[in-house]
Amino acid sequence: MPIINTEVENLYRPAHELTAAAAWMLSAVASLVASVLTPGMPTGVGIGLCAVSLAMMALRVNQSWSLFEAKASLAGNSFWLARTSYIDQQIKQCKNQLWLGLGFRWTKKHTQRAIDIQKYDMKNLLPPEWALKLMGRQHDFDNVKGEPWIHGVEPDEKPISIPWDHAEGNWTFFGTTGAGKTRLYELFAYQIIKRGDVLIVFDPKFDKDLRELLIRTCKVAGRSDAFCEFHPAFPERSVRIDPTKNFSRATEIPSRVADILGGSPGDNFVAFCWRVMHAITTGLLYVDERPSLKKLRFYIESGPEPLVERCLKKFFNTWSPGGWEDQVRAFEEKINGKKFQPRMKTGTPRQQAMVQVYHEVVPTEAKTDDVNGIISVAEHARDHYGKMIAGMIPLLTQLTASPLDELLSPDYDDDRDTREIVDMEKIIRDKRVLYIATDSLADATVGSAIAAVLLADLRAVAGARYNYGVADTTKIHILCDEACELVTPPLIAIMNKGRGAGMITYLATQNFSDYIWKFTSEDAARMVIGNGNNRLCLRVIDTKTQQYMAENFGETTITRTSASMSSSTRTEEPGLEFGGSASSSVSEQAVEIFPGYLLGQLPDLHYVAAISGGKLYKGRLPKMVPSHA
Repeated sequence: MPIINTEVENLYRPAHELTAAAAWMLSAVASLVASVLTPGMPTGVGIGLCAVSLAMMALRVNQSWSLFEAKASLAGNSFWLARTSYIDQQIKQCKNQLWLGLGFRWTKKHTQRAIDIQKYDMKNLLPPEWALKLMGRQHDFDNVKGEPWIHGVEPDEKPISIPWDHAEGNWTFFGTTGAGKTRLYELFAYQIIKRGDVLIVFDPKFDKDLRELLIRTCKVAGRSDAFCEFHPAFPERSVRIDPTKNFSRATEIPSRVADILGGSPGDNFVAFCWRVMHAITTGLLYVDERPSLKKLRFYIESGPEPLVERCLKKFFNTWSPGGWEDQVRAFEEKINGKKFQPRMKTGTPRQQAMVQVYHEVVPTEAKTDDVNGIISVAEHARDHYGKMIAGMIPLLTQLTASPLDELLSPDYDDDRDTREIVDMEKIIRDKRVLYIATDSLADATVGSAIAAVLLADLRAVAGARYNYGVADTTKIHILCDEACELVTPPLIAIMNKGRGAGMITYLATQNFSDYIWKFTSEDAARMVIGNGNNRLCLRVIDTKTQQYMAENFGETTITRTSASMSSSTRTEEPGLEFGGSASSSVSEQAVEIFPGYLLGQLPDLHYVAAISGGKLYKGRLPKMVPSHA
């Protein structure tokens, strides 16, 4: 038979000990008076009784004070402004761990207290307003968001910190508008930048406060030169990013664009588009030209025939220097005279003739796959070709329309453009802080495409670091605000496999329902964000999010007490006309260790987090201010 814990804590009852303390004080005074006024009474006896009474009074006063402190803590704390010097001190005291503000480990006893408190009227529990003012506690509750008592169930808060290697399992943040996500980013960004790590922030809606805090944090951390930004609406202050620079195989570039296209793995349209992009990429590499999104669009939209001509010219000069021009002219004359039907139906007669020479004159063993691929695409029936690539043209147009033609397909030879050219590998190598505003609020379609192609480049870097190893141990932190708009196959791949490359992702959004909407399935949403070993939740009012977080926090057992009384009247037996009984019982009940509905009542900058392998913490965050302010 299970043993039930019958020990019941009640910190929020009336302080009956004060009455006892007053009685002991009277006893102490009476003992002294009696020792003075009673003839023959030894003085030592009176003093001894007085001392015992004072000791008992002190005990009762201390017990009453503990109850008073527990009730006063329910008033919560005022808005917390913390200077960066204070935060630096806290980080140092935590032995350079990740510092997450002040709070406490939430355990079974806090669940018990939270449930017990809700039996009372809070106005009757709190000390008088004058006492709260004297203690420096907040007292104007009409202007306070949420319920401060949730944090007050533990009067003794301490710094919360975790080792940095515990943070490497990816993070999931939830928080409704105004709950404090920007302040949370600020605290994380400050510590990441101070450590000298790489920070890449994706911000779909362009949060000006977030941009400014990154600039300010870089300055405070002594790394002003580390900051750079990308914003399509402000091209003059943006860096230029080349998302096609980093690759180890030619297949990687078409795969990045194909990932953005979506579709199932066996989709014929996606497979055809991949083949076309691969042929153009290998053709560009064959003629020693750097691939770019702009060039891909040009050769896909206008036709690959000019690239075919360049590839064949290089091939012929290697295979038969000086002897191929006459053969090409001979076929060109036939084509111009309408006496011959070339295999390639498009392009100029010279281009058609060059392809014909390649097919009829060059021996099979001398041909190369790079040239074969681009010729095969050029020979494809134009009508069918146009239908198959119809879905790819809008995407490439979005990524190469002005000003993105310059920002995402930079011209390395243009000395007039002084804007810095970077790529994800360079950002990581130089330990930069990159802020990417995709401007999805103004143009959601283009914004999603920008984020996807840059994340695809980041995934390529992760793959290279994972495959070939890196000499440094630099961590790459990827913070995604409004993450439901950014979760694409490249980001999912980084979450799944990026840890080996030193990458840590932070997915922040308002509600769990955002992910369900994105993936049209709760199971799919759970699968994606299930990669986050650490979960931190600010105030959320969405019931789906509350349920999701509560079930991740787990359950515990609490003690329930109940009392009953009964009376009866029995008139048939004289002398036993009335009867009665009273009983009390204690039972245990399984409940959520942190009730989900309380997540909707958290004050601003307060959070509940399951971190370091599922340990549950209740904490609060500061708003950072520079030490010189």
